[in-house]
Amino acid sequence: MRASSSPRVSALVAVAGLVAAVGACHGAGPGPALAPREDASARPCADFELDVERFWSRSSRAEVRAGLLAAGGSVDESVAGRVVTKLDELSRDWVMMQESVCKDTLVRKVTPPDVYTKVSMCLRTTLISQRTLVSSLRAPSREAAYKSDEALATIRQDAQNCQKDAVYSGYPAVRAPESPGLTVGREALGEARAYAALADKKRLAEALARGLAAARGANDPRLLADLLVEEGERLNRFEVDPKAAAVVADEVLAIATRAGYTAAEASAYHIRGNADATSGRVAEALAWHERARALRERVFGLDHPETARTYNAIGVVYLNEREPNDELALSWFRRSLAIREAALGKAHPLTAATCNNIGSVYLQRREFDEAVRWYQRALTVKEGVYGREHPSTAAGLVNLASAFQGKGDVEQALGLYKQALGIQERALGADHPDVGATMNNLAYAYDASGHFADALPWYRRALAIFTAKLGPTHPRTNMARDGVTTTCAKLPGACTPP
Repeated sequence: MRASSSPRVSALVAVAGLVAAVGACHGAGPGPALAPREDASARPCADFELDVERFWSRSSRAEVRAGLLAAGGSVDESVAGRVVTKLDELSRDWVMMQESVCKDTLVRKVTPPDVYTKVSMCLRTTLISQRTLVSSLRAPSREAAYKSDEALATIRQDAQNCQKDAVYSGYPAVRAPESPGLTVGREALGEARAYAALADKKRLAEALARGLAAARGANDPRLLADLLVEEGERLNRFEVDPKAAAVVADEVLAIATRAGYTAAEASAYHIRGNADATSGRVAEALAWHERARALRERVFGLDHPETARTYNAIGVVYLNEREPNDELALSWFRRSLAIREAALGKAHPLTAATCNNIGSVYLQRREFDEAVRWYQRALTVKEGVYGREHPSTAAGLVNLASAFQGKGDVEQALGLYKQALGIQERALGADHPDVGATMNNLAYAYDASGHFADALPWYRRALAIFTAKLGPTHPRTNMARDGVTTTCAKLPGACTPP
């Protein structure tokens, strides 16, 4: 998500700025700039691997592997090995991308220096995200360990987008060492994107607060807009505070419009659309997403993941209307899927997410065979990406179970619910709210098939978890309590309602 243009500068200056910025490890100071190599004129694009080796070395590999294994749950040697291998691949890809754009500018001279500066700064942010991920995985929470695959996919996608997005970036070229405010702000941006992918809400909020405080005192509207975009996404996704998200989006819009930062303008529309959708203002949500769609199609093209993201968001709005428009939802999801399959591959988590959304359309239409087919397709991707003992895989099993339940195949549904429950208990713990949700689904499956005595204990276990973890008045708690009450009414004399 980059926009506008900037003055042409010396690409050699840009390289020095890049090396200086990524020289420090997470938690350390910015570090001194590296002096140019003596043979820099002969090999001007050498040694980018040193930027990676500062935080991703043999010792850090061992620390990440040990940290993942210590997270517990179902994180085993195969999971730890997979994550380390993906970090190796991401590191190699980053070096190749940085060397390629450097040679295109300095050796082959097919890329303008200002575009090189923009690509390098974009890649620098993704390197900070990778460094933050490595630091987090040295001693991860169990949730962060399970989110590591998704975080890696997000960082990889951000890096791959840098070349194309740089044409539209609006930040100034680097002519001198950065001010402290810019350095802190850009570090915080890279960290925030990693924490968001890990769903580390506390560190995400801290990084954004630090970055925004620094960026407001610096002369870089693009950086401020990018940080505010992350803040708006945080408020929508983690705080579920649509009013606050809308306020942030309006600030992004004002900054981006003045700076000519078109990609950030599109992000502001996207945030407003999601905020209005959460608040139930369907017409307003669609209007905002339509603005985001028009800009992203123009800026990124019809084949870009950001464009697919908007198509998917429009589909979600249509699907979640009070009277869902299934045909329009399905149309937008299919358009999103076509882009994601082509740009990201059929085995990418975002591709699986769109397959899941298509399954939900068919479930709502009561076309259960089609729902099973699409949910199974999403589940296959999740099993391939995350493994069989992962919370995301369990969520896929729950969706598939709901489709079989709709078909009337109760035994198959019960088996899938129980399989999902086992994964969740091992991965998340026996008292996690997601465990309670699957117990409630299991109870409902028994209840709907007339097995009231089998349903009751599952409703009660779900109620106990929700009451302890979410509180006595939470909607999930009320739902489980209603399940106990109605089931008790069907078993006169067998139990006392709560």
